[in-house]
Parts: sequence; structure tokens; C-alpha cells
Amino acid sequence: MSTPTPATWRADIETFTRHLVCVPSISPSVAEGAVVEAVVALLRGDGLGDAYTHCGLVAIPNDPFGRHNAIAVLPGVTRDAVILLGHTDTVGITDFGELASLACDPEALAPHWRTLLGPDKTLANPEEWMFGRGALDMKSGVAVNIAVMRHFARQALAGAPPPFTIILAATPDEETQSAGAMALIGWLADYRAREGVRLRGLINTDYVAPRFAGDPERPIYSGTVGKLLPLFYVVGKATHVGDPYDGLDANLVSAELIHEFSMNPKLVDVVRGERTPPPVTLHSADLKASYNVQTPDTAWFYLNVLTLSTSPERLLADLMRRTARTMERISRKLVMDFEQLRGPAATVPQHLQPPEVWTFAQLAEMVIAAHGQAGLDATSAAVLAACPPQMDSREVTLRLIARLWETLGRAMPAVILAYAPPYYPHIAGENGPFLDAMRAVVARHAPAGVVLREFFPFLSDLSYMRLDPTMRTEGLRLNMPLWREEPQSAARPGYSLPIAAMRAAAIEGIVNIGVFGESGHQRDERVLMPYSFETVPQMVYETILELGAS
Repeated sequence: MSTPTPATWRADIETFTRHLVCVPSISPSVAEGAVVEAVVALLRGDGLGDAYTHCGLVAIPNDPFGRHNAIAVLPGVTRDAVILLGHTDTVGITDFGELASLACDPEALAPHWRTLLGPDKTLANPEEWMFGRGALDMKSGVAVNIAVMRHFARQALAGAPPPFTIILAATPDEETQSAGAMALIGWLADYRAREGVRLRGLINTDYVAPRFAGDPERPIYSGTVGKLLPLFYVVGKATHVGDPYDGLDANLVSAELIHEFSMNPKLVDVVRGERTPPPVTLHSADLKASYNVQTPDTAWFYLNVLTLSTSPERLLADLMRRTARTMERISRKLVMDFEQLRGPAATVPQHLQPPEVWTFAQLAEMVIAAHGQAGLDATSAAVLAACPPQMDSREVTLRLIARLWETLGRAMPAVILAYAPPYYPHIAGENGPFLDAMRAVVARHAPAGVVLREFFPFLSDLSYMRLDPTMRTEGLRLNMPLWREEPQSAARPGYSLPIAAMRAAAIEGIVNIGVFGESGHQRDERVLMPYSFETVPQMVYETILELGAS
């Protein structure tokens, strides 16, 4: 059998990528089903179906959209396995504007590349780039995995199986809450137990991007960044706009907190020279339903916080300290302004004192003290029962916190901190045979700019593929209102992590060998074909062989 070189992969991967991009799969939706079916069809094409012991769709339990993972198993010389992972869903296409009808058609979109880039960008060698929603993130990465799997399947049918069993998995929902990945890790844990094998490593092919214009590096990652989503429920005091100091503007409190936290470099997580971006808000609003001349009494926002080492407990403690300090600062200013306007003899209203600051765990304890555990459970159940299964999890979290606070009948301003889904555990790179194999491959491809780094900087399904031994979830469990120990039911909103499955699967190493491009999640999203369709599949292929030789 011939040994592939980088150039031998290009034609197939370009074809597969175009084919997959042409199948819309915006997440979350039932439309994600067609693209995983397309993955299975490509794997089975050209008579390769007989090479696999399994190649088909596996339902995601209790999924409200009826979605599936695509999973294929190709037996190797040994039963120990290596996993190829990629996600098939995409973000939406409204940002394409007048070109939205072409967003999922790379060939039709190609002549419009100047329009996609806009007047402020230029592009050398446009023929080397493929545009389209999902072309970069990450249907090209899935196409790489399909091409590598088909190569090994073709060799297996000719009597030369791969050194390990290879499992290919294509998952939906990565762009929202990773329902596909969370179901996949359970499938992998069951597979490992049933077959009595080791899962030697996992290769993800999610995209990487330049850090700056002309960046020559093409990083490979041995771990991944994590994410926490702290949610702030702000309770002020409503008043007529003609007498603002007779209340407390919830939007003012929310704005001051956002100013304290959003894009604050002091909250960057730094580990071994690598660092996260600072936190940033993903949503902020008050809860007034319509216009009137009453100030808003409640508001909320949530922060995207990326982590390399920070635990849920540590982050929450830091946010609580900073929130309390911000409340004291707001109070001092409001009291000073009030006295300046009303005179020093005026009695300062009690509601201008620093608002109380509570965690959700403390709120739950107060509800139990007032109404008993049965009261907490009944109130929570009533709120959840009133929420449709497809309601946004952040909105459900807000409703639950607001209702529990109402049951206490407290009149004074307050801020309640909680965690909302999703949670992405960070994973540090660890030494071992899998990383040794990766180092050898990186060294071989260093002339192409390939370098090895530790933390994949984008949120991805990698977070659920391996259990970091330092991971603690106590602070998360107690402060995430939707946390469930059991898997989420389609009929009842909730959130759970497959921690037992992550531990049972015991995947020995992870790596991200990503396709390369620019503007992920933007209208000019594009993948660089020479590197992505030639060098990347060659590195995936060589990593499997290198591990087999170790």
C-alpha cells in the first residue's frame, strides 16, 4: 500500500468539506440531523462500509431536537483505540446579510470574497481559501477526520489494518451546550468497559487562527481552556423617575458591576506563560416588560470567564469580594450625592446602604430556613415545570433565582451570584506516550510553522473528553440552580456533567491538530486549504502511526 504524503489528501478533503458545508446545520436545531447522516454516507462511500464494525448514528438521550452522534469503529491490529473527534454544527448565518442564501455554498460564495471581507481587509491568494459557514469551524476538520478514516479503512480492506482501533465521532451542539460530546463520552466509557480496552488518545481537529496578521505559527495543543458562566441577579428598589433617590436603579448597580468585571485584565488566568482573554459580558438587561416612568427594580447579566487553572470555588470567592467592594463604592457615591443635593441634615434612606451580596447556595439556605426543604423543592419544581424544555438555560436560571428571592419577601437591594450552564472544564497537558508521539510529529513539521502549546484557546468539546485530576465541582454544584446529578431529562430543564463517564472512559491524552483559517463565526469565515487539507491530515495520520510504534 502507498504511504500518503501531504499532497495526496487535498482533493478528497476539499470535496468532503464543500459537501458538508452545503448541508446547513445551525445549532441548536433539528436541522443538525442531516449533516451527521452525510458524515456516515461519506465514511461508507466507495464500498468502504464493510471495513467498520460499526458505522452509523447513535441517538443523544433525552435530546429535545432528536439529534444523533455519527460514530464509526474501524478495528486495528490491537483493540486499544484512538479517537478522531469533530463537531458538525455551526452558528447562524444572519451576519451574511444579502449573501445569506449563499452562506452554505462555498462555490457560489467564492466570487463574493471582496464583499465578505469588507473595505478594510485584503486577501492575498484568494484561491487558497474556502469561504462559507462552517468551512473553518469546523466542517473542514471533520472532513480531515473522514479522509484519514477512509484511508485506514481502504488499507484494512486490503489486509493492512491500522495499528489501533480507530473511532471516528462527529457530534452536534458544540456551539451551544455540547450535548453531542456529553453523550459521546458516555458511549466511549461503555465501549471501553464492554471491550476491555484502553483509549490511548483523542485527536480533535477544531480550527486554530492567527494571533496577528501574518502570524507564521500553526499551533497544536495538548490541553484546553475551560469556561465558567457566573450570573448576577441584581435587585434594586423601584421609584418614580422624579425622585430617583427614593429607590435604587438596578441598571446602575448592574452597570457598575459590569465595569468592574468585563474586560478587566486583573481577572486573566495565567498558567506557564499562557493566558486567557479577560472576562466579558455575554448578556445584560433589566427586567421591565414595557415603558413607564418607574425605574427598573431588577436586572441581570452574565459573564464569560475562561479558565486555565481557576476552580469554580476560587472564582466565586473572588467575584463575591469584588462585588461587595463595588457595592460599598456605589453606596458611598450615592450617599455623597444625596447629601449634596438634599443637604447634610437630610436622613439617608436605608436602601442607599451597600446592597447585600449572596451566593445562590446562601439564597437556598435562606429559603430552607424560611420555608423548609419542602418549600425550596416545591418552588423550584413549579418554576421548572413552567419553563418549556427548549427555553434558554440562562433564562431558566434567572427565573428560578428570582422566584426564590421573592419567597423571602426581603425589601432591601441585593445581588445574588450563581453559575449558569454551560461549564467547560479546563484540561492541562500531561506527559505520556500520546504527547510523546505528538512531539515527534510536531518536530517533523516544524518547517511549516507547527509548534506545540498547552491550552487550546477556544471553547470546544475537548473539555468533556478527559477528567482533569484536579477538577473539583462542589462550588459549581451548590451554586448552579440547574445542576442535576442525573442526566438531563427532555421534559425537565436541568444541567449535568458526565463526570462518571469522563472518569470511566479514562482517555489517556488529548490533542487538537486544527485546520487553520480566519474569522470563525463571522461572515468572512474561511479556511486556508493548502495547510488545512494537506499538512493537517498528514499530521493526524502520522500521530496514529507514531503512537502505534511507541
